[in-house]
Amino acid sequence: MSKHTLIILFIVLIVCVMVLFFFKAKAQPTTNTNKGGKGNPAPVVDNSKTDLSYSRNTVWPLQTGSQGAAVRVIQIFSGATIDGQWGPGTETAVNTTWADDNIGQDDFIKYCITPASGFSDFPLKPGSTGLFVEALQSVLGLDETGTWDATLATALNGMTDSNGTISVGTWTNIMNKQLSLGITPNTTPSDGTHWWNMFL
Repeated sequence: MSKHTLIILFIVLIVCVMVLFFFKAKAQPTTNTNKGGKGNPAPVVDNSKTDLSYSRNTVWPLQTGSQGAAVRVIQIFSGATIDGQWGPGTETAVNTTWADDNIGQDDFIKYCITPASGFSDFPLKPGSTGLFVEALQSVLGLDETGTWDATLATALNGMTDSNGTISVGTWTNIMNKQLSLGITPNTTPSDGTHWWNMFL
């Protein structure tokens, strides 16, 4: 057998081995041995609700395809299904409620507190119910029951006004912080009207 033939056979052998390893690796299932146990897929996390860093990284304006805690709040006030995903259902609800198809930071504030709702629900306090309480629970990663219960009270530690209630200004400060609204408030009276007049 000539030297030339041996070289060709050697090259063919190497190619066959490489092809074998390629298909073997491709057939292996992808697993994560660091999470969920050896050989089990890593658990899926619902970032739209539980990861507060995700909440604070809101991309504005909110529109079709947006997701996260800010979308959940808009869904609460527009009556859409609350899932943190801006799909066709949310698009319809937002258009029906506010005749808009995208929501910027200033719009977010304007739409959450409208002349129809005004300030009648404030100040919020233990036992309060309604959409504003539900929105607080949402941005804090809690179940959106709409009632100020012991769980919400614990989560709000240090965020309430000195008397343990939440004024419209304090509510908005919490939204501003949790959702990166990027709004610098004016000096706000207890009823919040000074700040809100520039939106309403």
